[in-house]
Amino acid sequence: MEGFLVLVYVVMFVWGILNIILFFKIWGMTNNVLKLTQHFCEQGVSNNQKPQIQDTDPNAIKIGDKVINIETGEELVVKYIYPDGDVACNPSDGGVRKVFNKDKVKKAIEK
Repeated sequence: MEGFLVLVYVVMFVWGILNIILFFKIWGMTNNVLKLTQHFCEQGVSNNQKPQIQDTDPNAIKIGDKVINIETGEELVVKYIYPDGDVACNPSDGGVRKVFNKDKVKKAIEK
């Protein structure tokens, strides 16, 4: 009976050590979420969507244009325009990509 308990204790000890190692590995991976999101989202958009047709209107919003969120006044850079007109933008200072309705942003005036 004592031999069985020793085996159980050894297995529990190894299991505990492996759980601690797994915890720190997952914790380390969460530090890269922003970088991974930007990498995979940008790659996914460019690979999965058809090339967009640019509007001939000179005041139309185009990829790379700086726009302003009407509600918050935040300056953004256009990264993608969806076929329905929604605009995917990154903040000018970096950060997470956001998607806005075309009526919620306006083209920034270049100085």
